[in-house]
This record gives sequence, C-alpha cells and structure tokens, in this order.
Amino acid sequence: MGVASTTDQDTRSTFSNYGSAIVWVAAPGEAIVSTYPYNTYAAGWGTSFSAPFVSGGAALLHSLQTTIAQSGAATATAHAVPLTDPVWATDAWICV
Repeated sequence: MGVASTTDQDTRSTFSNYGSAIVWVAAPGEAIVSTYPYNTYAAGWGTSFSAPFVSGGAALLHSLQTTIAQSGAATATAHAVPLTDPVWATDAWICV
C-alpha cells in the first residue's frame, strides 16, 4: 500500500509521491514529533512518519471488521468507506 505525506494544511507534501497507481492513502508527514537519541524529541518529515498513522487506521479497521477480506480492507482504506460496527451500533469511518 502506497502512503503519501500531507502537510498540516492537509495538502500533499512537496516531497511526497502521488497518483492512484502508487498511493492509496495520505497521512500527516511533516513536523511529526518523535523520540530522538539521548532522551530527547525532534520533529521529522517524510512518508516514514505518515506510515504509522496508516497502520493505526488499518488496525482500527481490523478491530471493527475482523472478518473483512483484503479487497474490502483495500477499498475501505483507499476510499474511506463507512463501516457499520454492530457492537457499537453506530457508523464509523476509516480515515487517516
């Protein structure tokens, strides 16, 4: 699954790939605060910082629909398809 990086204004980062053949989903990837050597924190840029947001979205999708097929997961992730959660009896959206 290709992941693009977005800015804090929700636009594509200038360094990020794009296009439907490559990218399925986009997530924040600029100035993401993370741990850094010597017990400090620093901001980082890149799709490597976007990918954990997408992984979290995939984990949420799996928790809501444990029997979803790969094709259904791909569609939900790529197109933010609304999913009905019978446990919560409400609609949930997968958006990252």
